[in-house]
Parts: sequence; structure tokens; C-alpha cells
Amino acid sequence: MIAATDCGNMTEIIKPLIVGVVGAYTLRMFRSPRPKPDLPWHSVDDLQACLDLPRQVRRQLQRSMIDKWQADIMTITTDDGITIIGPHLMAQGIIRAAVKMGCSTPKFEDEYVKLGIVAMRTLTGVLSSEMQYRFLLAAYEGQGDRS
Repeated sequence: MIAATDCGNMTEIIKPLIVGVVGAYTLRMFRSPRPKPDLPWHSVDDLQACLDLPRQVRRQLQRSMIDKWQADIMTITTDDGITIIGPHLMAQGIIRAAVKMGCSTPKFEDEYVKLGIVAMRTLTGVLSSEMQYRFLLAAYEGQGDRS
């Protein structure tokens, strides 16, 4: 498991925006902990399970991602226990690295994106169409912004 930053109150139970199957396993997506518009975050632990990567590949991915994402990942408490969540860009990086290494397929990324679209609709469903568009544009443009 990747070491993660402290999220403060670990007694608060965080509910996922959506739970769906990606690959052969369940992936939970969450509301971003950032105060600004952001794309849904994913459970890092779930994503690694969904990718069903060999242990050596998981370790290699963890080592390569930890330096880049240490400041962005967060440990949260859910009904299912403790998990680490990370931003959309991190998931894309992990998935694309797995595809590049021949351990996954572009179809897997398509499944992840489809679940992300449903999560975004859940997140913005109460907004007008125009406000949904503005939220999505702000979230997309703010990717990688750590504030």
C-alpha cells in the first residue's frame, strides 16, 4: 500500500459517489477533498485490485508513482474500512503505465472513464446544464493544481 497523507478526522465515514465494476473488480469513486471543482477521485487500493497486476508490477508502479503523488493522495475511512484515494490524473497515469507494460488494455481505461462519467453526473446532477458544463471545464482545467 502507498503511504498517504493524513486526512485529519479519520473517524468520519466517507461514502463513495459511486461504486462500479472495472475489469473484474469493484472500484469506488469519491468526491474530491479539494475545495475547488475537481474530477472524481478513485480508491487507489481498488484500482490496483481492478488492474489485477502481478505483485512485481504493483511494486514498480507504487515506487514510480509515490514521489509524484505523495502530496495528493489521502487516507480516508469508509464503511469498508480504510482506503487511500487519489486524483483522476493519478488513475490515468497508473492505467496508462499498466497498458504500456502490457499488463492491461485500452478497454480497461474505457471502463474506468465510463464509471468516471457516471460519478461526475452524480456529483453535478443537481446543477443546471450550464453549471455542469462550467464545473466540468473548471475541474478539467484545474487537473494537477494542488491547491
